[in-house]
Order: sequence, then structure tokens, then C-alpha cells
Amino acid sequence: MINIGKKDAIYSYINYFLTAVSNVIVLPFVLNKVSSEEYALWSVFLSIQALVMLIDTGFSTLVARYTTYAYCGAENIPLSGTPNINKQNTSNYTLVFRVFFVARNIYRKLAWVAFGILILGSLYIAYLSRDLENRYMILFAWVLFSIGVAIKIYFTYYSSFLKGVGHIQEVNIISISNTIVYVFVKVILVLCGWGILGIAIGNVVSVIITRILVIKYVRDVIKEDHNTYKLEKSNRKKNDNYSIEKAFIHNSKQLGAVVIANYVQGQGTTLICSALMPLQYTASYGLTIQLINVVVSLANIPFSTFKPKMNELRISPHKETFKNMYAFITLSMWAIFLLGSVGIVWILPGALAIIHSQTALLPVGFTILICLYQFIYVNHQRATDIIALGNEQPYARAYAISSIVMLGTELIAFKLGFGLAGFLCANLFTQLAYNGWKWPREVFKLVGVSAPEVFTRGTREIRRLVKRG
Repeated sequence: MINIGKKDAIYSYINYFLTAVSNVIVLPFVLNKVSSEEYALWSVFLSIQALVMLIDTGFSTLVARYTTYAYCGAENIPLSGTPNINKQNTSNYTLVFRVFFVARNIYRKLAWVAFGILILGSLYIAYLSRDLENRYMILFAWVLFSIGVAIKIYFTYYSSFLKGVGHIQEVNIISISNTIVYVFVKVILVLCGWGILGIAIGNVVSVIITRILVIKYVRDVIKEDHNTYKLEKSNRKKNDNYSIEKAFIHNSKQLGAVVIANYVQGQGTTLICSALMPLQYTASYGLTIQLINVVVSLANIPFSTFKPKMNELRISPHKETFKNMYAFITLSMWAIFLLGSVGIVWILPGALAIIHSQTALLPVGFTILICLYQFIYVNHQRATDIIALGNEQPYARAYAISSIVMLGTELIAFKLGFGLAGFLCANLFTQLAYNGWKWPREVFKLVGVSAPEVFTRGTREIRRLVKRG
């Protein structure tokens, strides 16, 4: 049984709020001390990191999902659909640790492949920085950044494993520690004039420290049934884990299409801007996207916190509880995104002027277009996340097609001279054409609620949590 208590929720809000606010805290220092060209290159660093993270192809989601299944008493890991639960309704630690060791084997290979790809990415960074005086320092920053990304990828399954067993508080403590270390090192080095190299060093240091923490917390889970862990570890090469590996591979293919599509519809746009537009425009676009992503992170807090519980409810007979939690998560997301978007459009431009930022936001019209596009995108993405709790991904093909159409229309818009306006409209219309309405409607059918019912149930749940809190 997975229990998401008040402490888990509090730590989740602290974590996501701190992660979001940390960007706001750091931005004045970065924008004041780092040139527009270096900031644009850092946006490219982050976009390439997101590109490399596509190598995960949904494995992290599957690690958390399958761990939850086993922890809740699943007898097996099916290729699709929900598993059979044992009659005792007790944790199946044998299956828990088999999932863990299969995940370790997968991520060891992924980390090495990712590092190789990142080293090849040095060619693109060298091309973009060819006319800058500090191009060698930028390349060194890229190498350090690549090391941090490879370490992060390898240990991804640790955090997913902790989420799967419902250790949300521990996962958030790790993330909070990562944010604090990153912000502290980053601000100090930027103020000392280290520029993009200081940002890269902060990233590597925070990754190493937090990986030490995640290992400690996973060992605490292992202690719950250390004998079974030792047995599975000694026999991991002899055990027949084919069915688990097959489930991983089968579902990662579908999730992989979704992950790639999400990249194209998210970070991929920054890479396209950097290739087709001057770095100054890329900087403004990257800054606007970064701030809107802060709002997205805050809007995702409820789902991220209660996802393990939602996973458990999805395979349980408690349908009314599932409906109430879905309504609470959805309504909270809508409200937070609306309030955050208003702040970005009407308040942040003045705040950036006060701190004398070297990089400005995009014009108001463009910013509103991005906010609208992101809301539609996040809304249908949340719907597909709920559908995926049932170990099925019927939306994978639609996401893949949508990303190809979006990429094509973006390039055509630039080719025809419509510039950034055409680029953003291509994104918006592609979302509205199918995914934007299809999957929210499907999840309403799946959960058994309507849009008005989301408001009534969601409001009731929010009031209940406020009174209880």
C-alpha cells in the first residue's frame, strides 16, 4: 500500500516551488553578468541535454510504474494492461528487486551511449561559438556539462525506483538539495565572472552531491527486505527476467515515440531557432520559454506528488477516489497555469527592466501565443499521463505524427518568411488539430467525469484538503 501523506505533499510543494523560484533568483545575476550570446548558448546546452535525454525513451516512467505494481503486490509485469495482484495484497519484493536490476542494466548502457552523443555534440557547440573570443572556454564548459548529464542519466532509475515505492518525501529532499547546491555554486561563480563555465561547474557539482543522497535512500528501501535483495543480486544473471525486459522494451518503443514528440514540441523549437535565427532572438525565445516552463512546473506539482497514488488507484476498485483525485489534479493545474501566465505577460517585463537584463522577453503578442500553446500542450499531456497509468499508450502514433507535422510547418513558416510569428502559429494550430481536444476527451471518458464535474469535484477536494491542512 502506498501512502502519500501530508509531509510528502509539503515537500513536493517546497521542491517544485524552490526549483521554479531558483530560476527566478538566479536569472538576475545571469542576465546581468552573462552576455546575450553566452545565454543563448546555455539555452542550446539545455536543449541538447533534453535531446540526449530522449535516449531514455520512457524507461524512467516504466521503472516507476513497474516498481509500483510490484510494491502493491503484482504477480507479474504484463506487456499491456494492469497486472494481477496477489490475494494477500502484500509487496512482492522479489519482483521489486528484479525490476531494479533490469533497470540498472538498461541505464548503464544508456549512460555510455549518451556520453558518446554529447561528445559529438561538441561539433555543434564549436560551430555556434566559432566567432566568440572565449570559444575554448565554452567548449570546456560543454565537456563538464556533458559529464554531469551522463551521470544524471545513469542514476535516473534510482529516483524512479524511489517514486515507485512511494518514497516521495525522499525524492523531493534529493531534488531540494540539488537545487540549493546548484544555485549556490552557480551564483558565486557567475558573480566571480566565470560566465557559462560557472553555470556548467554548478551543474556538475550538484549532480554528484545529489547522486550520493539518492544511493543512501535506495539502500533504506533495500533494508525493508535485505535477504530478498541479496538473493536477487547474487542470482540476477541466472534469473529469467525476459518477461520484465520484454515489457520494458515493448512499452518503451511506444513511450519513445511520445518522448521524441514531446521534445520536438518543447526543447526542439529552441534548437530550430538557434539554427535559423540570430543568437539574440534565440536568447529572447529561450528566456520566455524558460519562464513559462517555471509555470508549467508549478502547475504539474499536484500530479507529480500524487502520481504513485494515482497509479495504485488505477488498478484498485476505488473509482470514486480516483475521480476525485483526478479532478483535484486537473483543476489545480488549470488554475496555477492561468495565474502564472498572467504574471509572465503583465509583470515580468517590468521586473526585467528593473534589473537591467541584457536579454528581454519576446513581445507581448508572441508571449501570449506561447502561453496558449503551452496550456493546450500541457493539458493533453496530462490526459495522456492518466491514460498511461493503465500500462497502455494509444496516443503514441498521434504524438509522433503531430511532431513531424509541427516540425515541417515550422520550417515552411521560416522558409516563406513568416518568421517567429509563423513559427509559433504552426505550433498552436498543430496542437489544436488533434491532440489538443482528442486526449482530454478520452480521459474524461476513462475516468467517468465531464468538464463541469471536474470543477465541482475539484473544488470540493481543494476545500477538503484546505480544511484538513
